[in-house]
Amino acid sequence: MGDLNTLWYRFPTMSYYIKRPSAIDPNKTVFYKGNYHWTETYADRKKYATKTKAVAETVPPVNASNPFDDAEVVKA
Repeated sequence: MGDLNTLWYRFPTMSYYIKRPSAIDPNKTVFYKGNYHWTETYADRKKYATKTKAVAETVPPVNASNPFDDAEVVKA
């Protein structure tokens, strides 16, 4: 194997995701899946390359309730 095959580990990729307490059971955590859908499955969460992109996703549409109340952006 050459050096190119081993360089990937030197450049860690940071990802971010959005989580909040469940509206049904506040003791459970739900993860943002996209299109205003939430999931309890960690693997199904939407991932963002930067914190800025994740935070931008939490802005609610005009004249809508905010589904991101109590949500937080977390670094994976």
